[in-house]
Parts: sequence; C-alpha cells; structure tokens
Amino acid sequence: MTAQPPELEVSDLKVSFMARRGEVKAVDDVSFQVARGEIMGLAGESGCGKSTTGLAVMRLIKPPGKIKEGKVVFEGDTDVLSLAEEQLRLFRWKKVSMVFQGAMNSLNPVMTVGSQIAEAINAHERVGDKEVQERVARLLEQVGIDAPRARDYPHEFSGGMRQRAVIAMALALNPDLLIADEPTTALDVVVQKQILDLMIDMQRRLGLSMIFITHDLVALSEFSDKVSVMYAGRIVEVAATRDLYEEPLHPYTQGLLESLAGIATPGKKLWSIPGAPPDLASIPKGCRFRARCRYAFDRCAVEEPELLKVKDGRAVACHLVNR
Repeated sequence: MTAQPPELEVSDLKVSFMARRGEVKAVDDVSFQVARGEIMGLAGESGCGKSTTGLAVMRLIKPPGKIKEGKVVFEGDTDVLSLAEEQLRLFRWKKVSMVFQGAMNSLNPVMTVGSQIAEAINAHERVGDKEVQERVARLLEQVGIDAPRARDYPHEFSGGMRQRAVIAMALALNPDLLIADEPTTALDVVVQKQILDLMIDMQRRLGLSMIFITHDLVALSEFSDKVSVMYAGRIVEVAATRDLYEEPLHPYTQGLLESLAGIATPGKKLWSIPGAPPDLASIPKGCRFRARCRYAFDRCAVEEPELLKVKDGRAVACHLVNR
C-alpha cells in the first residue's frame, strides 16, 4: 500500500528581510512535515522565526521580506510557492487557514462580528444570504458563543470571546490545516486554558492538522503530537512530544525545559539560559547557540551543525549529539 503524503511538507525554506544593517535571515533552511490530523508545535524564543515560518507557509510575507528559497508542498501535489494569485486566493482559508498573533485585536471595530465572519465566507464562495447566516451561527456556537451575539460589535466581546470569534472565522471554510500563531497571547491564564481546550476539541472533532506556534512549552506538552524547536532562524530539534520532554537532546531545548516550573525535575533549581540569541543580520560562524551553550567545544566555533536524524526518528542539530 502506498503511504499517504504528509498534509504539509516544508523543505529548505529561507526568508529574509532587508534592513539598514543588512540582510536579516529570519528563516534559514527550515524543513519539516505535518502529517494528516497531526498537531505540530513550533516552539522557541521570541524572534527565532516561528511566526515568519507560519506566514511563509501562507505566502503572506510582504516587502521588505522575501521568500528566497525552498518548497512548501500541500497534500503532495500543491506547490504553494508557485501558485498564481487567483490559485493562492482559493488555497488560503479553504485549504490552509491561520489564526494570527494578536488576532483578537484585529477585528474591524465598526462591523459586527457576524458580518466579518460572513465576509470571509462570501469572499471565497457563492452562497445565499440565508445559508451564510446559518453557517455564521453554527460557527459561533461551535466556539461557545451564542448565535444571537453575531449582531454584536467586537468591543461588546471580552478578550476571550474575541479570540473565539477569530477562531470561528479561521474555520469558516473548513480548512484541512490550521496555523495558530500564539493564539492565547494577552489572555489571562484561565481564558488561555479555555481557548486551548476549545482548539484541541475542535481539532479532534474536525480532524484538522495543526501547526501551533508558541513559546509556551508547558502548553505544548499537553496536546501536541510532536515539537519542532527553533533557534535563530533554524530548527534545532524535532521529536515526538513525550520523547522531547522526557529526554531533550539539544542543549537549547534542555535549557528551555529547565527554566520552566512544573517541567524541571521536582526539587531541582530552575536554570536560566545566559545571554541572548545572535543578530540574524550578522550570524556568527559555527553553531548559532555556541555563545550560550554550557557544552560548547572547539568544533562548535567553526562548523554549523546540520539537523540529522538520530534514534527513534528524532532529529537534532548539535555536534555533541552527532559526533
């Protein structure tokens, strides 16, 4: 039996931004796969390239940014980076949809919430007004909002309700893959838990594939199938979630987990990664994490490690592991 292709396959993706200080290599040779129905966590510090990767998959990089190289292949036969504008319009939201970072504050304040969801449907499909309104009502109810609230304006919703409405909008055209970029940013911890529970429930009921972008490794530990860890524009470790948390291999992943209460070994002092990520306009020679790594040795200063497969199908970019 022929194996099914992954829902999404990203290969050798490079995204740069031109700035006064030079070319900023925000995403540098990134590759990963998302299987059908799988939740992949994309984790790392702010500025590591997570959100830019998500935007590149949707082909939403705007000048001065540019997708320089790579492939983004959906369902084995759609080369996203080669789609013409009309094909791309049909692809977005119907095949792959996105919940943007800070999205709950991007709703139009002078349009009702229902009309904004309806607008997303009408932009892609020719359906009657009655059917659109019925779909809007169903979408709102799916995310826990009473259908009559479709007539309300964004300022009449709490932060958590606005985020639920944005999620409903992202699901309006029944996409196969959802990219969620920090969907719980600026919400209090109780509402964060509610939004996470909602998204996971909907992912399971609808059979969605998902890329969940976050710096919150604690949240990812509860629901992701696998985690890709990014640092300074590159993926440095990929593993099944349980394997990553039980035995992190890359020193950066180890440091991230040791800095989190509830993840570190009980009774063990929390550890903070010293220093800061490198300037992506002036990437140092060798391993990008070398200046912050407690295990760095001579080879790390001269040779950048490749992301190589190791035991149990895991992959890690570290000279300490791949000797």
